[in-house]
Amino acid sequence: MGMWKCPGQDRSFWKIDDIFEAPCPHCGEMIEFWKDDITIKCPHCKNFITNPKFNPGCAAWCNYADKCLGAVAYEIQSQPEIVKTRVEVNVRKYLFNQPELLGLSLKAGEYAEKLAEKLQVSPLVPVVAAYFHKITESNTRQDLARKAKLPEEAYKAVEKLLAGEGEEKELKIFLDAVKLAALHHKTIEELEPEFNNLLSELFLAESRDFAQKIYEIKKKLSKKK
Repeated sequence: MGMWKCPGQDRSFWKIDDIFEAPCPHCGEMIEFWKDDITIKCPHCKNFITNPKFNPGCAAWCNYADKCLGAVAYEIQSQPEIVKTRVEVNVRKYLFNQPELLGLSLKAGEYAEKLAEKLQVSPLVPVVAAYFHKITESNTRQDLARKAKLPEEAYKAVEKLLAGEGEEKELKIFLDAVKLAALHHKTIEELEPEFNNLLSELFLAESRDFAQKIYEIKKKLSKKK
């Protein structure tokens, strides 16, 4: 019997478009990429180029990825977007039997990501803090962070945000995201009498825009009933 090989990395399973050409963003010459290339050196101008179609697939989460990809697996699994996704998965598992808390956590994470994008801030720390804000036990948060392989430095920054401290923009994103999630889960009847006060509590103009949109959508839906 031959040695088993992961289908995700076995090139005999690849499709014809898993090897493709794309122009170098520096010199414009065409470069050949294989789908598992992360970065390669342009043979023409010698700059290092990121694969525009790179998809980590199972290497993003598989515990045996290092057996397939070696040191490249660590590089893939350390990407902030992948770490953030692993945190979300672990929070979903932990709060599975508490749907209200899970809904608030995920919605806060969603708004934190949108605000981070608008403010051009790295989303990892405020989004993870938003995911964790309904988990009150610090030991549990630390365990979830460890399972998700959240870097220690990022975990410490998350805990600072949860304590009301930390980098100013990240803190405002986190606090507003939590308030927007709570606002999102209110009915129009609950929201209407206190909306202006809620609006004034938000730190960011971008957050107030989101709040206004939530309010208007809820109001339109209530009129259709």
